[in-house]
Amino acid sequence: DLALRRPSYADQDAATLADLKFAWRGEHLRTFIQVHNLGDEYIIETGFAPIPGRWINVGVGFDLR
Repeated sequence: DLALRRPSYADQDAATLADLKFAWRGEHLRTFIQVHNLGDEYIIETGFAPIPGRWINVGVGFDLR
């Protein structure tokens, strides 16, 4: 899945933020990898706090039934 958003904040140029997710599900196992802020954009979202740069989440789940 690819998610695009284009937030705009006062006194900043607008930037396109992209998040990407790959997921796989088997009978008893599921895995995923997510990449957030794929383009490593710099935006100050609230106050003086910038959003994190690019970051990655990885997960594995098991069904024990």
